[in-house]
Amino acid sequence: MASSPLKYYQSDDLNAKLMLKSYFSATVDKNILQDTVILPMKLLHKVFSTENIRGNILIDLTAGPIISQLFPACALFKEIIILDCNDPCVEELKKWVNKEPDAHDWTFAAQIAAEEGDASGSYKDIEAMVRRKVKCIEKCDLAKENPTSPRELPKADCILSVRMLDVVCEDKNAYRRDLRHMSSLLKVGGHLLLIADIHSSFYFVGEDKYQLVDYDENFLQETLNDEGYLVKAFIPIELEGSSDLYEVKKSILVVAQKQ
Repeated sequence: MASSPLKYYQSDDLNAKLMLKSYFSATVDKNILQDTVILPMKLLHKVFSTENIRGNILIDLTAGPIISQLFPACALFKEIIILDCNDPCVEELKKWVNKEPDAHDWTFAAQIAAEEGDASGSYKDIEAMVRRKVKCIEKCDLAKENPTSPRELPKADCILSVRMLDVVCEDKNAYRRDLRHMSSLLKVGGHLLLIADIHSSFYFVGEDKYQLVDYDENFLQETLNDEGYLVKAFIPIELEGSSDLYEVKKSILVVAQKQ
């Protein structure tokens, strides 16, 4: 039997609740949780501390209805704007910010952030701070020159993007285009924090198999250089193990500054 064609994050139906349950719940396999939540949070906390990245506006462009990456960042910015390319994920993000009864429980991640942080307060304080600072949650389209057209957003001091380009780009040309459009939302001198999967091919949400774009570190470095970034750090994320849910060889946290 021929295999079903790969689905695409930005254009196909996606079960956002099942995605959260499969990859971002306190009850999932500990190795998956290390790869998707715990290691990224700890590395982001370290980068924000050592690179002194802060400012007025943080734009989050992360694949999936995910909040945990904002916990290490929330105390460092006055406002947070969340953009996503998938409608069900936008709705799930709004549920958490609005404290709706069926929103995903991110308590475990906030507790980790509280343990890692210096003076951000309790996990409840951290959750409350994120909710207070999120000014909007919107659908975007990175294939457009202005991803939030017709709305013009204020330029960000920092863009935090976890695997969004990996899930929305069909090929390397689309990756270059979408990175350029993403970068248009960032101030000159602002920072891009990019968590990227190297030599990846797919991930599952339930029975549905979704595409991941395949590229290597040289391509990523060259593309960032071509788009006018000074790459300050390429930090490997040591994945804890393999899973039938996804095929990813390596992950990297990139710290880059727009010139």
